[in-house]
Amino acid sequence: MDTSDLQKIAEAHQALATGDARALRQSLRMSVLDLGATVGVSGAAISRWECGKRTPHGDTALRYARVLDMLRRVAASVEVQK
Repeated sequence: MDTSDLQKIAEAHQALATGDARALRQSLRMSVLDLGATVGVSGAAISRWECGKRTPHGDTALRYARVLDMLRRVAASVEVQK
């Protein structure tokens, strides 16, 4: 894990805390089940993270952070294409 990975994890935790992660997922019409399958966790886990009941840790946090980063890029490219 390097500095950029730690930064991505911190940004993902911030996005979860502010509700931005859920808003991003919903803006792309992605279900918690779809996101969970992409990250390698259950949809219930994603829901718990988005509700603030749990927080991803370790390798799971890094996978989630990387997926969230990709979703941001997808959302930005969709906005540009509109």
